[in-house]
Amino acid sequence: MTRFHFYSLLLFSTILQVAFFPEWVLLNVHFEILFAITVFIGIKYDWYSGIKSGILFGFAQDIFSIGPFGLSILTYGIAGFLASVFEIVIFTNHLSTRLFILFLLSLLTSITTLFIENLIQGHLHFFGPSDFLELNILSVCFVNTLFAFPLYLLLEKIPSRYGHSP
Repeated sequence: MTRFHFYSLLLFSTILQVAFFPEWVLLNVHFEILFAITVFIGIKYDWYSGIKSGILFGFAQDIFSIGPFGLSILTYGIAGFLASVFEIVIFTNHLSTRLFILFLLSLLTSITTLFIENLIQGHLHFFGPSDFLELNILSVCFVNTLFAFPLYLLLEKIPSRYGHSP
């Protein structure tokens, strides 16, 4: 992926995230395209690209969100790195494996975000199975995975110049 493709993807996906996807709601959740692209780049390229995309896409998410600033930068950066670790550990050339990694990282990121937000507000407690159902964490993971299916098919068509990171 060239720098032009990377920054065009960042700009276009940020516009989609802000202007288009808040209108499409499934299970009371909207699709997080910036997170899905971060995980894709982390899987397809190396750990540096995963962290770089996580920080930049997380920054774009933080600018337009109402949560604490820096939380998306932290969680997206970690998710981009962990996606590249999954790429080293398991075979990730199949779309189903990539979507499963996205589901797992969505789950991890949602739990981490919820934990940090509760820590900031001073409401630290341990989560039980009922908390996951009440907080729609599994819905977030399901919606991200469902909408990422056609997105990952499209992103696979971006040419990989020299076969290395942006």
